[in-house]
Formats: sequence, structure tokens, C-alpha cells
Amino acid sequence: MLAGMTTVFVFLMLMMFTIQALAFLTRRQTARELRRVDEQRKQKTAKNSRARSREDVGVPLAVISAAIAAFEHDRVFR
Repeated sequence: MLAGMTTVFVFLMLMMFTIQALAFLTRRQTARELRRVDEQRKQKTAKNSRARSREDVGVPLAVISAAIAAFEHDRVFR
């Protein structure tokens, strides 16, 4: 039993060491990917805001909220 627990402990320690080593070795690539994702998110947000400003918003949020509240009220008091 002790040998099995020791084997599992050693395996888990090696796995943790390997994960930490890989994180250290790939830190530059990870930083570049995170910057790229942030840039894409900013471009997408800017594109969406321009599209919203050009188009008609449509049904106001208050109307949608009132419809949901009426639906839930009808379901509760049925």
C-alpha cells in the first residue's frame, strides 16, 4: 500500500513539475496570443458599436421586459 501511494505521489509531483516547466517555456508565446486575442476583441467591439449606431435599434428594452413580465405573471396565476 505504501509503495502505491508513493508511486502516485511521485507521479503527481512529476506532472506538476512538467506543467510548471511548460508554462515557463511557453510564456512568450502565451503573452503574444493574449495580446492578439485582446486586439481581436477590441476590433470586434468597435465593429459592433459602429454597426449598432448605423442600424435602428428596433424594439426598446422596456417593451421586451414588459412582455416577459406579463408572460411570467400569466404562468404564475394560471
